[in-house]
Amino acid sequence: MNKVCALILFLLIPYLAASQLEVTSFTFSPQEPQPGEQVILTVRLANKSYDQDIEATCRLFVNDELYDVKVVPVGHRSSSGVTFEWIAHPGEHHFALHTSYYQEQIEYSDTFHQNLTVPGSQEEYDYFSEAVSLYNSEKYLQAKVVFDQARKAFEDKNDTDNAVLCEEYILKCEQYIEANQWYTQAEEAYYQEDYVNAPVYYQRAMSFYALLGDGRAAECQARLDEIEEIQKKAKGEGYLSYAFLLLPAGALVVAVWWLRKKKGSPELPDYVPEKKLEKRQQRRQEKPLFKDAVEPGIVRTLDAIESQLDTQSPDTFKSLVREFKKQEQKFVQEEHGPEEAQQIEQNMETLKDKIKERGKRLQDIQRLKDLSSSCDALLSGPVGNLVDAYNQYARLQNELDKISGTESPEEEEVKEKLKEYYNFIQEKAKSEQSESL
Repeated sequence: MNKVCALILFLLIPYLAASQLEVTSFTFSPQEPQPGEQVILTVRLANKSYDQDIEATCRLFVNDELYDVKVVPVGHRSSSGVTFEWIAHPGEHHFALHTSYYQEQIEYSDTFHQNLTVPGSQEEYDYFSEAVSLYNSEKYLQAKVVFDQARKAFEDKNDTDNAVLCEEYILKCEQYIEANQWYTQAEEAYYQEDYVNAPVYYQRAMSFYALLGDGRAAECQARLDEIEEIQKKAKGEGYLSYAFLLLPAGALVVAVWWLRKKKGSPELPDYVPEKKLEKRQQRRQEKPLFKDAVEPGIVRTLDAIESQLDTQSPDTFKSLVREFKKQEQKFVQEEHGPEEAQQIEQNMETLKDKIKERGKRLQDIQRLKDLSSSCDALLSGPVGNLVDAYNQYARLQNELDKISGTESPEEEEVKEKLKEYYNFIQEKAKSEQSESL
């Protein structure tokens, strides 16, 4: 009998643990949009639970790219609607709405799919203008997606300058997204009088706004000055007594420094520079480009660009890209023999591929460093609202998924920190559940 009951329970578990949230409709208005027309996506969510309210996190993916995120409260035995705005452009489009929520320490999630076809030719659509419009409207998440589409269109037309411009806009969108999130967290901490974490969040937001030349950097600085004044008033004369306590420690530091100076500093090891020039000459001897003639200046310049592609500095890399473009334009005006011209063209195509690969690598590493900093800030601060915490985790995980595969130490570091933060959230959820019981 016990075995029969156990078997029945085992079969019922999937149904008992099933999500109580259901997508009852997913409609487009207009249903047959034309290119450039604004489309309203309306989704109805139904909560089938008899006694549990739900706060659902809804993530809209368009063609497998995260497009927008909204949190929707849905009362028990009722339904709620959520809308998204999207600008139609030609082609087949796949929409995926991912819903998730927490209930009794368990995360429930589901995905609803819908397709839409917009008539017209993709080549003729002005993605760039749409992206700029979204950017100017401060819809940075959506603008980032459309700028990426514009970049691909420009690359198909071999329009390198505009493709690079799109990449710069994409970077700005990512920086604005990050800045706005830190600013929101900073404001929440400020109004909760959390003067420990608020300055950290304001500082991070200000660094992004300053980089973007945005006036909100001054607002962050004003908040930081205000918090500093509040902290000074709270501490009062505490600084003086604290200084007296530090006097013995300061004396110890001075004594140690004097003893070390008396003994003398250890000799530095001999510096042996890398013999890059030697390797370069060896490579030329093994595989010379021009056997019977002196190398043209453009070849020497391309070779110099290639030898510096391992740089870790974004500014240095950008200067190399500009120099490469200059050589591309210059090459059209120069006169070369047929075989010589063919070899130079092959060399330039190979170098262009290496530049693209290196550029993506540098961009990915920088994004991983930014993600690592974001994880540090989340781990050092309070969890706060569980839904917000999960949203932060999911956003960072989505960003990591887009750039995974670098096999770099930075990627492994971010994975470990995200895992730690997820466990941090889980412990918070268990703690709140225990307190409620």
